[in-house]
Amino acid sequence: MRLQWDFSELTIFANHLSDTHNLNTTLMTITQNIARVLHQYLLVQTPIITGNLRKMWSAGDNLR
Repeated sequence: MRLQWDFSELTIFANHLSDTHNLNTTLMTITQNIARVLHQYLLVQTPIITGNLRKMWSAGDNLR
């Protein structure tokens, strides 16, 4: 049995990241997405007594 691997999408992605601007933009997008997901998780996991603590959580102004 012989396995074959298709790296075409990975090659396209690597070529896309070869430009410094694309790398910075991609890393910023990934970082913002991670922050957004973690912020949502934090909000859900925060216990509600008065609701004030939940309202105080912030993920920053740069998240869209």
